[in-house]
Amino acid sequence: EFPEIRERLKNMEKGEHYRQKIDCMIEKLKRVDSKQQGKYRSAEEFIDDLELMRASIEAGGSPRTARGALAGLILEARSFQFHLAHLDFRLHAEKIREVALELLGSWPSEEDWPEVFRKSAVGAKRLDGESRNTLEVLEALRSIQKEFGAESAHRLILSMTERPGDVWAALLVARRAGLVSVSADGTIRSSIDVIPLFETVPDLAHAADIMKNLWSDETYRNILRSRGNRQEIMLGYSDSNKYGGYLSANYNLYKTQKSLNLLARRKKVKLRFFHGKGGSIDRGGGPSHRAILAAPDSVPNFSLRITEQGEVISMKYGHPIVARRNFEQAASAILLAGLCPETTHLVSSDLKKYEAAMKELSDRSLSEYRNLVYESFGFKEYFSESTPIDLLERLRIASRPAFRNAIHSIEDLRAIPWVFSWTQSRHTISAWYGIGTALEQFTRKHGESGARILSQMYRRWPFFSSLIDNAQLSLAKTDMDIAERYSNLVQDPNIRKEIFGRIKKEYQLSEKHLLAILEQKILLELSPVLKESIRLRNPYIDALNAIQIEFLRRWRKGDISHQENEKVLEILLLATNGIAFGMKSTG
Repeated sequence: EFPEIRERLKNMEKGEHYRQKIDCMIEKLKRVDSKQQGKYRSAEEFIDDLELMRASIEAGGSPRTARGALAGLILEARSFQFHLAHLDFRLHAEKIREVALELLGSWPSEEDWPEVFRKSAVGAKRLDGESRNTLEVLEALRSIQKEFGAESAHRLILSMTERPGDVWAALLVARRAGLVSVSADGTIRSSIDVIPLFETVPDLAHAADIMKNLWSDETYRNILRSRGNRQEIMLGYSDSNKYGGYLSANYNLYKTQKSLNLLARRKKVKLRFFHGKGGSIDRGGGPSHRAILAAPDSVPNFSLRITEQGEVISMKYGHPIVARRNFEQAASAILLAGLCPETTHLVSSDLKKYEAAMKELSDRSLSEYRNLVYESFGFKEYFSESTPIDLLERLRIASRPAFRNAIHSIEDLRAIPWVFSWTQSRHTISAWYGIGTALEQFTRKHGESGARILSQMYRRWPFFSSLIDNAQLSLAKTDMDIAERYSNLVQDPNIRKEIFGRIKKEYQLSEKHLLAILEQKILLELSPVLKESIRLRNPYIDALNAIQIEFLRRWRKGDISHQENEKVLEILLLATNGIAFGMKSTG
């Protein structure tokens, strides 16, 4: 097979079997990306050769050699194979619905979807326009699989999944793209995992019902069996927060993970969560070790996937020692959560009582948050004028547009610019707003017993203590004096007074009740290093905020020359980057 190395092999000593084997393996590796014969057809073939060598070396009496660098190479080959990293594809459920409707002519009922999926002639109809573009995404995924193997790209994340039919529609379109096959005898084979992404608070609430519908269907279970009976589900931390605020989003994520975990165990499905987190606390950020231990249901089957974004990547993985430490912390938390979850020391009645209190807090927080953000007159104007959102739209520092469409409503704004804007203007309402009202109404309703329950929850329930500690940090990084200076950019004085007044009142309520739960006189009283770090950074951030406010005012007037405009934008970009670095968050 290898005439080019035949002579070299002849010149080797007869006993140099491993050297000869390695030469042949190197040649087969060189041919992987070509059409030549004799190449490795998959990474598994390469791993099999490595395992053969290891077994031979160990049997020959050299176990230390077999378990040294060779064992490390086998681990790397298993982890990275020939493609280095898995490539995920992501499509919005609305795009998939459009293709399915064009293929079928009408949208089936939830009960009819399994049969429609099995029996539809998906290749019969020609697709054009946006539907064709969507299909081409999945055809590209199929092409990658053909060239690099099915493991190189096998996940389709389905954004804004709202019903079982969304998952069926994705499978139908995947079938059209050649990623799923249904044989005459009904056998189903799939080379793709459709991963529903539940993002808003209502979607999280319906997630267990949606998955129960799917997992109870024999056709869907056959698809799962072709994928090793594994189901991955993605949870959206950002849009759930933007929809319902910090407290409600976190509680609903906790509740959804718990219910899905119980359901998966009953249905005997191997479940894994994909946590769509950002770097900031309001997008699910924070210490991973503590977050996992606070919600042990987040790591079923000792496994999880998690997104790391933006500045977090360099901070966590920019240095080998720091990266290793982060991986060690995550791994230890996963093992501890699976083997001895911290909530096991809570008796069932106490946990039930705490969860009932948490639901009450979540509902009250959700109501206050949505009333401000989605129901208050003038809130959109306040947000648009008191934060640099219009500037962020112009800056080429993001992978996607700030808004999902041209309407520019709060609903259509993406979560990252939403958080980024409030962080830049030092309001940071996405990380705490609604907590104060929830705690105020809870203690008013339940009196001293309510205060005792909250104190117990903080001391004894890791989920609640993590929630409160993260909120404390967010409040400590908020600055109402600086936020008020940004509010002066709002042109309508009535809107400015009303909206900022509500935000400031909620901040004061939140600070008051958190300090009571924490039994502290000031925020971060028991975290002196972190408190000092914020104190030292603030004077520099404050100055940058003043620069940003002044130049936002000049830029928005629009009466400057093109040359001046470019200079102003350059100054604003520098100030924005500086504030983000000082606040340690871009959103």
